[in-house]
Amino acid sequence: MVSLCWPVRWGTKAQETHCREGEAGHNVFLGGKMGDTSRSQTISTKLQKIAEQAMRYPEMVFTTLAHLIDVDLLHEAFRRTRKNASPGVDGVTAAKYAANLDENLRDLHERMRTGRYIAPPVKRSWLDKDGTSKRPIGEPTL
Repeated sequence: MVSLCWPVRWGTKAQETHCREGEAGHNVFLGGKMGDTSRSQTISTKLQKIAEQAMRYPEMVFTTLAHLIDVDLLHEAFRRTRKNASPGVDGVTAAKYAANLDENLRDLHERMRTGRYIAPPVKRSWLDKDGTSKRPIGEPTL
């Protein structure tokens, strides 16, 4: 099995990351098929490998998972995306993105693979909470 972990980064501990993200997902079997293609493993198999590596090497810190992402995985992610959500700061709707889906996903994958992908900004809005305070809500791009 190929190791998905990189050496521990100086000054970091995996446990601190796990605590920040909560215990959900740790020591949990990720079963079932979540989108199979003839060219790639099922998504659940990929997620299972990541979970196994995290449990086997708790002192290690994942620095990237980009090498596990392929165009088929991006297709499945798009399929699972809520299509009626409002567009983010870039104004792109699911319908606009889907009009040229294959090319958009290939371009996204290439940018991720070559390290040129930059995560877009998240629009911050504030909603009233109990009439006395506000809570932030992030509106990401598609």
